[in-house]
Amino acid sequence: MEEEVAALKTQVQLLVEQLNLSKSKRFASQSEKVAKSTFNEAEQQNALPSSPKERRKTGRKPLPADLEREVQIHTLNAPYCDCCDAPLHECGKEVSETLKILPQRVSVIRHERTKYVCDS
Repeated sequence: MEEEVAALKTQVQLLVEQLNLSKSKRFASQSEKVAKSTFNEAEQQNALPSSPKERRKTGRKPLPADLEREVQIHTLNAPYCDCCDAPLHECGKEVSETLKILPQRVSVIRHERTKYVCDS
């Protein structure tokens, strides 16, 4: 009797494993990528940045300093607040650079826009 119970338990276990395998093949993501459960730990360690200090900056690189520069300053004629008519105070500058290419010559146009703020 015990042998028959043990044999039935192993058969049920085998059938459950087959069912799980069949479900995973049917409902799992279908792609040619490597399964998530199989990975190389060495590759994973190399892919992660070791410290936050080593992250690379994103965005545009600055233009070379040796190029000729043309500065255009943009300011307001009479910086007054629209709501209270008080004079605006300078609070910084916004700087952007664009590349100007003429035949046989390359220069940088530097735009400096003065920013203002109302004190009241």
